[in-house]
Amino acid sequence: MKYFFIFFITIFSLHLKAEFNNVNLYTEFNKFYYNKEYKKALKVAENYLKIVDDNPNLGDLAALYLRTYEKHPFVDIKPIEFLVKIANTKKDYITKERIVLAIANFFLKKEKYYSAIRFYRWIERNHNVKSLVYDDALWNSFLIYKKIKAYNQAIKYLNKIISTHEYSIYVGTYNQSHLYDAYIEKANLLIKQNKKNKAIETLKNFINNFHENNKIDDAYYKLCQIDNKKYCCELIKKRKFSSYFNSAKKVCDELNN
Repeated sequence: MKYFFIFFITIFSLHLKAEFNNVNLYTEFNKFYYNKEYKKALKVAENYLKIVDDNPNLGDLAALYLRTYEKHPFVDIKPIEFLVKIANTKKDYITKERIVLAIANFFLKKEKYYSAIRFYRWIERNHNVKSLVYDDALWNSFLIYKKIKAYNQAIKYLNKIISTHEYSIYVGTYNQSHLYDAYIEKANLLIKQNKKNKAIETLKNFINNFHENNKIDDAYYKLCQIDNKKYCCELIKKRKFSSYFNSAKKVCDELNN
């Protein structure tokens, strides 16, 4: 009984330590950071990343850790190696993928595209139904391939976003997926490849499948430009507060005169 009690107290103390760090982490981190004690700030982040097991917010902390290291590097701190090791220790998938996403985004920002793709592909291959960042991995992979003008690969990732209908709350607009943007971007890339008919088909499918969203205006106006000017008339009829309204009205008036 005595040993059980000691064991219970030890476990409870560790739990309290994790909770205490959870509350005070950013206060402690900021204290060192604003005092320009950057190494101590990094160590605070490292200790918390080690001690907490299942907390999706670790992804935000991993990103903060990488940003701090980028501005204030230390020879004896190896952030990517450390975070990969930490990610591998996490049992909770959501926590693990958030850390991996932070690493991938770090490489994307530094334009180290090969390294970024490697980590995005880990999320792509390993995601499960609980994933909140799967479409972010797909979207950022698309951005990379678009940047290097590998349009077929870029379209491949847009098609994955369209076909899976995954939603995300981690990157970009809160509670909004990249789904709507994927249709518009796909049409734009098809136009670049001189595949106008496929672009038109993509935009029409988008309008038919999703009637109300913040990208419908783009689809109508793009169709007006590449297919039939009647879509400008449709736009001003259905989307009176659109940013394209004046331009579309001018085209529609010319069409009817």
